[in-house]
Amino acid sequence: MNYYYLVASLPSLQLSAEPPMTIEEFRARAHEQLTASDLRELNALLLGSGSSASEGSSAFGRAFVRREAALLHAVALRRAERRARDAESLRAAGVDVDMSMQAGVNDAFAAADPLERERRIDAMRWRWLEEQQERDPFAPTAVFSYALRLLLLHRWSERTEEKGLQDLSAQKARMLAGFDNLEFTMDAATETGA
Repeated sequence: MNYYYLVASLPSLQLSAEPPMTIEEFRARAHEQLTASDLRELNALLLGSGSSASEGSSAFGRAFVRREAALLHAVALRRAERRARDAESLRAAGVDVDMSMQAGVNDAFAAADPLERERRIDAMRWRWLEEQQERDPFAPTAVFSYALRLLLLHRWSERTEEKGLQDLSAQKARMLAGFDNLEFTMDAATETGA
């Protein structure tokens, strides 16, 4: 298994750029070089974006799952505070959110545009993944980090105006189909006081 070759042969990733390869192309390259256990971990991370790794087959997988849980918790806290809901019950949930993460989430929520908020939160994910890769650039951690950053790029490349309009149209059609199944008459409306 040659992790040096694999990592050195991968194209660089930039958060605002198009993905340089598909996830399947990356998996094929990784399959040639990773051990069986590292390949299982890679697949768990890619399939569940971390949720499958909660069993903890690697230190990176466990750290990623904890980090992701803390980030989602920090976002939930911020949303609760923003909507004047009870954030204290969320604070008591036992999830560790460090001050820099909370500051990053607060910065993200300073953006009025929800899409920009999501970009800022993903930038936090990206930075953490880069930091993990920098610690040992030719270890399995570097490969896992690369895979998750590639996954982020694919997620953003799929967020186009055209795709958004298609999704909106499909949701609207489902809602309208639901209304077709309702039976509403004026007699029923006057009985309920509508």
